[in-house]
Amino acid sequence: MVDTTETVEVETKLYGKMQVSIKQKITFDEGLYGFEKSHIFYLLDTEDGGPFYYLQSGEDKDLLFILINPYIFKKDFVLDVRKEDLNKIGISNEKDAEKMLVFSIVTILENSKGMTANLLGPILINTEKKVGIQALSLVDGYTTKHNIVEEMKNTSEEGE
Repeated sequence: MVDTTETVEVETKLYGKMQVSIKQKITFDEGLYGFEKSHIFYLLDTEDGGPFYYLQSGEDKDLLFILINPYIFKKDFVLDVRKEDLNKIGISNEKDAEKMLVFSIVTILENSKGMTANLLGPILINTEKKVGIQALSLVDGYTTKHNIVEEMKNTSEEGE
């Protein structure tokens, strides 16, 4: 069987120029917080296929975010954002929500002191329409720096 998937060449921070499926292109009409002028991104798997993803700008090779699904490290994560934000990416009911991916931006701390995830500004992607938004969480207590290892440890201790 011949793969007829259309590809595009993307210059990446980590891998240089690479061919990426056009299906991985995500448009953020409003950009991301602090990066409002960047609208085209590509959602890329990591080489090891682990829990992390890369969100590579299609406009600036040096603009790259590491993402993780927050439910992986925080089992009690609650997604509560404004309905207007969901509507902007075409999510208006529970059936639509099945087409949505949820991510947190990861920050790797200096000197290998761990990683934090931004639960305050989740990344929401409509996989059908290939559009995304960074929303503001309405959940009290969420911050931009949740320690991933500590959250995983707390989750495993609660499960014992």
